[in-house]
Amino acid sequence: MQPKNSKTICIFNQAGGQAKTTLCFNLGYHLRQRDKTVLLIDMDGQASLTKQVDLIPKKLQVTISDALLGKQAIPIHEIELGMDVVPSNGSMYSLDLRLGMERIEAPALLLRKILEPIQPSYDYILIDCPPSAGLSSYNALIAASHILIPIECNDKGMEGIDELVGNVEEVVTQGHKTLSFVGVVPVKAKRKQLKTEETLKDIYRYFSPFTKVFTPIPHRTDFEHAWAAHVPLAAVRPDSEVLSAFEEIIDHMETL
Repeated sequence: MQPKNSKTICIFNQAGGQAKTTLCFNLGYHLRQRDKTVLLIDMDGQASLTKQVDLIPKKLQVTISDALLGKQAIPIHEIELGMDVVPSNGSMYSLDLRLGMERIEAPALLLRKILEPIQPSYDYILIDCPPSAGLSSYNALIAASHILIPIECNDKGMEGIDELVGNVEEVVTQGHKTLSFVGVVPVKAKRKQLKTEETLKDIYRYFSPFTKVFTPIPHRTDFEHAWAAHVPLAAVRPDSEVLSAFEEIIDHMETL
């Protein structure tokens, strides 16, 4: 197998409710529509991505946590949309404790190690991170070549941003010199709402000096309909103007 110029992109924000899973799932689908090979990895104990691709977390015998602990090979599931998925379940919540009890060496490097053999098989690996700055997120950051940050357009969207960027900088200074930004995606933007406008100004002011800020993805009930149907937005609303925002991100990802 000839190695590909594989990109591993960590979708990270340590706050909850930032549409990380929605972004991961939809970007993966749009990449696949461009004939890219795609692997999605669920690193969150809530298993939202796992549920979204119609896998049942409680019924899974092997998940990403088993692979990280070295007990099983990384479990890759093919789904009907043409993407591959590594699922998660609630066992991720006890991962930090289990790694400590088993005294596994360099626990923050585990994901990178298990991905190395399979990276040449994929053009893109997208990692859906948990809403925390724990060991699962650090594994994702260290395994990634790039980071994409979604930020909700509300009064709490920019809370904790200094800490978020600080965590990324810490990973870089600790030796992961090649980790770089894809950019920042404002999400759940509401038209003509003051809080949205204020948050967007803050996002541009903070991030535009050092990374790209993409076109905001608006709040739409269509996302809820797509989520309930376990399909990407394009399958529910192929004519939606929102799809151009995903395409903009994909266009930029292909230049990295």
